[in-house]
Amino acid sequence: SGLERFPSSAYLEGPEDFLGNRYLLEAQIVSQIVWDEQVGRILAVSATHDSVNIPIFIPASITENLHVGQRYRMRVNVVSGGLIQVEELRKF
Repeated sequence: SGLERFPSSAYLEGPEDFLGNRYLLEAQIVSQIVWDEQVGRILAVSATHDSVNIPIFIPASITENLHVGQRYRMRVNVVSGGLIQVEELRKF
């Protein structure tokens, strides 16, 4: 994809430092934190390369069936407030 790997550990130290940046995140779903049919869902995922758990937001426009334990390769964007928003994902 040509994207830099998501810097999970550095993100946790200062999420605002990454605003507006796009990354590749490979992660496994740990749990679903919240779901709203109109808005989307927030999941806890474990980044594959460093096993750090981070929250991600998946908008309602992404209609994949997502389950705990599944692994995904995602294109993410860090948006306002430091939120990690998924733009695209693919199971691997």
